[in-house]
Amino acid sequence: MAISKGKLYVSAVDQLVEIEISSGKVTNKFDAPNAVFLNDVAASDDGLIFVSDTRTAKIHVLRNGKLSEWMSGSPLETPNGLFVEDGKLYIGDQSIFEANIRTKEIKEIIPDAGGVDGLEKNNKNEFVFSNWPGRVFIHRNGETVKLLDTTEQEIKTADLDYSFKLDLVLIPTFFDNRVVAYRIID
Repeated sequence: MAISKGKLYVSAVDQLVEIEISSGKVTNKFDAPNAVFLNDVAASDDGLIFVSDTRTAKIHVLRNGKLSEWMSGSPLETPNGLFVEDGKLYIGDQSIFEANIRTKEIKEIIPDAGGVDGLEKNNKNEFVFSNWPGRVFIHRNGETVKLLDTTEQEIKTADLDYSFKLDLVLIPTFFDNRVVAYRIID
């Protein structure tokens, strides 16, 4: 999900759904042609809404009321977690990529990220990311460090969020019916 200009945008398999926050009403549904599994959603400051399609290696963009394919194929394999900042779209996949929104120039910035589900930054401008089997990582000083591993307990770590105000990583767990919060301690 992502919020932009009073609207909540939610991925729903093959549609991007727009909900007016003040009323809670669905105001629009945008079909994503040939989509298989729309996944994460991210909003840019200028109102562009990006949504990943993990199964087709595509990123779609909602611009001026129209949802269209923005990027597809190599180097993307299974794009999922998205994060937008300063004219860049960060794409979590098997690696983490940085794409210039204006030019679409893309480069790998964190190799071997292990299938990124959630992708955010913390108060120190470090990437914090999760992968589905139950792991959470931080990329600090050029190194990827595992912060949490719940794979043995079979607690899946889905798309995470980071609360700047509370300085907490918020992680919804699948099949465990909880949202857990962690503070990263140095």
